[in-house]
Parts: sequence; structure tokens; C-alpha cells
Amino acid sequence: MTSTCFLQNCLVAAAAALRSSNLAIN
Repeated sequence: MTSTCFLQNCLVAAAAALRSSNLAIN
């Protein structure tokens, strides 16, 4: 696994977490 792939996966996971947390707050 390349560092770029790892970073992209982290960004996708972070975006999903932010989206779910925003839905929970709202």
C-alpha cells in the first residue's frame, strides 16, 4: 500500500465520520 493510497483512505474515512457526526448533531 502506498502512502498516497493510505492518505486518500484516511480522507475518505474522515469525510464519512464528519458527515455522520454532522447528521447526529443536526
